[in-house]
Amino acid sequence: MKWTPLNRGLAVFGFFFFSFAVVINATPNNWINLYRLSKQGVPVRATVTAIHPEKHRACDFSYEVGGRVYSHSESCHLEIGEESVLSYLPPTPSVAIGRSANDELKAAVLVPLGMSLAFAIFAALGTWLMGRHRARHT
Repeated sequence: MKWTPLNRGLAVFGFFFFSFAVVINATPNNWINLYRLSKQGVPVRATVTAIHPEKHRACDFSYEVGGRVYSHSESCHLEIGEESVLSYLPPTPSVAIGRSANDELKAAVLVPLGMSLAFAIFAALGTWLMGRHRARHT
């Protein structure tokens, strides 16, 4: 198969977007959970129980739902003992987020989409330039 700029760009886009999607969706805050949190998330008060400066200032949160205690970790700028509001999924209270689920979902989709598009443009441009170079030297 002869690589044209278009099919090389599409192949690179597909490869990178698929790779990003697999990695992102292997995490607890995957696209489906972020979407569900944005639509069905229930607010709950959570307390910071630990801070991990070596993990980009990740905070461990503790919160209670239905008499059961759950934990969640994400970056924050709070101190131990301070409270914050998390959103959790009622059917799965262990899935929670402290930031806007809508904003996180947009970022989780748009960043890989933009990066994949940039890689595709570079691949297509490189293929086009190599084709021009070969055409001049044959």
